Amino acid sequence: MIKAIILDFAGAMIAAKGQQYSELIDEFLKNSDVKSEEEAVAFYKDELTKLEAVSQGENYMTVDEMEDKIITTAIEKYNLKKDRKQMHTLLQNFWMYGPIHDDVREFFAKCTLPVYILTNHSEDYIHVVIRRNGLHPYGILSAENYKVSKPSPAFFAKAGEITSYDNSEVLYVSSDLDTNVKEANDAGLNAVLLDRKRLHRNTKCKRVRSLVEILANLNQ
Repeated sequence: MIKAIILDFAGAMIAAKGQQYSELIDEFLKNSDVKSEEEAVAFYKDELTKLEAVSQGENYMTVDEMEDKIITTAIEKYNLKKDRKQMHTLLQNFWMYGPIHDDVREFFAKCTLPVYILTNHSEDYIHVVIRRNGLHPYGILSAENYKVSKPSPAFFAKAGEITSYDNSEVLYVSSDLDTNVKEANDAGLNAVLLDRKRLHRNTKCKRVRSLVEILANLNQ
């Protein structure tokens, strides 16, 4: 029986659209050798995934530190000429002031189970987002508090400790199939793939097309 739900901040809540996102992409394209939005997004995700994989213990890095490294790589690899502090501010603005997905507010309003937000970002980012959007999570699970980044199983294993439920009683929701969903399942959580764009029709894992669909499956 599911007794709590954990939403992945980047992989379930934040939408890649809006003014902050457009400004970030436009400045990257205008000031580097990157030719398309798709190339820019793929570069960022690939570099972030590499850094998250080693970010634990003595090697732990905050997302801000990871993004500084990504910007440095973009300067070296793509001849990025935008001031690094300005580029970092654009990234911060996207995470804090960009739009959330359309189904997030309805999910929070209708869900009767405690809902937690899991993130590699600082809690400061999350507090800005939830205040702006009138959301009321039961708690925030930030990697900064444990010095280990998801998708490390060690971070997912903290879910039961924080929620006070067994991992088997916790539902974890993310749009990232290859890392977050698989690692969360390995940690004993009930991981569900949020496939809003229906890109993974043939996957064998549990899959939903919206957060509201989760509520229907829970008979709420």
